[in-house]
Amino acid sequence: MVNGSLENSIVTVGVGGTLGGSGKVGALTVNGTLSPGNSPGTLTVAGNLTLGAGSTYVAEVQGAVADRVNVGGTASLAGTLRLVPLGGAYSFNSPYTLLSAAGGRSGTFGTVDTTGSFGAGVATSLSYTANDVLLTLTAGSLAPIVGPSSLGVTAPANALAVASGIDRAVASGADASPLFALYNQPAAAIPGAVNQLSGEVHTATGAIGNAVAGSFLGTMLDGALPGRLGSAAPAPGTAAFSSRLSKGHDLSAKHSLLDQPRFALWGATFGAASRTEGDAVVGSARRSLDDAHLAVGADLRLLPDTVVGAAASIGKARASLAGGLGKVETDVFQAGLYGMTKIGGLNLSAAGGYARLDNDVSRAVPVLGNSLTSDYASTAWSGRLQASAAVLSWNGLSFSPLAALQAVRVHNPAFAERGIAGGAAAALGVASDDQATSRSELGLQLDTQALLGGVPVTGFVRAAWAHYFQRDAQISAGLAALPGASFTVTGARPDRDGALLAAGVDAKVSERVSLGARLDSELSANTRRLGGTAQLRVSF
Repeated sequence: MVNGSLENSIVTVGVGGTLGGSGKVGALTVNGTLSPGNSPGTLTVAGNLTLGAGSTYVAEVQGAVADRVNVGGTASLAGTLRLVPLGGAYSFNSPYTLLSAAGGRSGTFGTVDTTGSFGAGVATSLSYTANDVLLTLTAGSLAPIVGPSSLGVTAPANALAVASGIDRAVASGADASPLFALYNQPAAAIPGAVNQLSGEVHTATGAIGNAVAGSFLGTMLDGALPGRLGSAAPAPGTAAFSSRLSKGHDLSAKHSLLDQPRFALWGATFGAASRTEGDAVVGSARRSLDDAHLAVGADLRLLPDTVVGAAASIGKARASLAGGLGKVETDVFQAGLYGMTKIGGLNLSAAGGYARLDNDVSRAVPVLGNSLTSDYASTAWSGRLQASAAVLSWNGLSFSPLAALQAVRVHNPAFAERGIAGGAAAALGVASDDQATSRSELGLQLDTQALLGGVPVTGFVRAAWAHYFQRDAQISAGLAALPGASFTVTGARPDRDGALLAAGVDAKVSERVSLGARLDSELSANTRRLGGTAQLRVSF
């Protein structure tokens, strides 16, 4: 180790010997190993340098620094160049000078190898000038690593979309240095590291909008609660006769509009918890979602069997993705209008709603050491049409087939993520988008009524088949640190077909006050959702 000066000496390194240090020597001939610096550093050769055919030049590379030999005379090269990566903040396309000879360079290294390695996404390129030996690190293609065709399997579409977007940007001249830590991973780790960049968590805002809007529409159209339309007929166990009829004629009296409450106020709490599994082909992650809300509404009876009303609700929702891919916390405000009517035995109802979702999104990208955040307001418009008819009654039970159509459209604005720790190399600029979800429902409802302790009680169970026509769950985004790196990713989506199961019980505790409770669920191969509602209604 020469850390002082042997400038006036002629040094020869024999086979099996090693010369290192950051000092100065005179003329130098190497038949063994030349390892300049003290990990890493620069060795100065005042005279000429000759590297023999059996020699090895060991060049350590750490961050932006590499071992170097400065030669005052000429440099004659042969033998092996061995690169030793030591880690650090490397840069792409910024050449490291491994050797510089003021008197000129001749020859090249016969072999270039690496001890340890750079990551699978890093390519090394050695070039020679008249005086210098230069090492350049370049970004390799990520898509072949994420989805190698030799494996005979389909790569996860999300990770492949991100990798292809980055590759296109690099091919167009973008500097991938901010993403060096991603490239510097083993091949097996790169697909998961690439997927961390996708921003898939932002697809959850559409799922939140669809979930909360669907629950709100169902609450507004809960016609089974006594007092909504049910009061057009006497409650079970109450008198069904009128003194206006002649004596001896015990016929049911038909209610007039003046006999019935014209106005009612109701309040309800509702919420749900759900889990939707990801798709291995898409590469989407499992999503968990829960929400809770408080709603109030007012009914106005226009005709004996026609009610219209308005409602509003406030609440909170939260969604998180498996694998630490991020979470969304949302404040929700909803408002809606609805109407219900009876035509003979046919029940028809419709509702429309508006929602504002104030989203706070956070996610981490461990491969780059980034923690990112964003906040933006989404809006949702929703509608539901439903119909049912009691076609069979027997021994206090009634059977009603039912059908419904429901649609929700969530609009997300364009926004940019911000770095809160570790920089913002992975920050995304996300384009505005609309996510639509629509489905049909076909099912059967069983209703019953009874007196419990003198309190009229009704109950129901319902089963339906849901078929989704639209299941939008995509975002289009680009990496702010790598212009041109744009891609589209897809989040978890419900299956095309699923089962809807519900049950409820209502009690008319007085002539004007009713209580109700509901449980409802959605089940399919990849979706589990359980929700509940409690409602209080006071009519006037």
